[in-house]
Amino acid sequence: MKHSSTIHVGDKTYELYYTLGDMRRVEKELGRSLLSIVLAGYDAVALANIDFIMASLRYGLHGNNTPREENELYDFIDTWCETETLDTISAMLIKAYLDSGFFIPRNGETKATTPKKASPSPA
Repeated sequence: MKHSSTIHVGDKTYELYYTLGDMRRVEKELGRSLLSIVLAGYDAVALANIDFIMASLRYGLHGNNTPREENELYDFIDTWCETETLDTISAMLIKAYLDSGFFIPRNGETKATTPKKASPSPA
């Protein structure tokens, strides 16, 4: 399910969302699983280093130029940091991954169920 966010940075507007293909490319670029970052709880933002930010923006910002080039990403981050911080961009990216629906069941329940144990037969 594509849940997108609109981001305004400077005079530009971007659409941020992740497909399974986007996430696969991010993992390949990082050389590690997104699960190890996105589901790390309070440590997630601390684990979201510059490489995570760059890869996440490269494949998560959709539009005419996806994946984004290095210089465009540097400009995005520089403009972002005029009013915000790297922590806030990391939190925004982690939220976008969670909004993808691939990490946490949308309705709070998993589809897999545990089979019920058979009741003992009366003797």
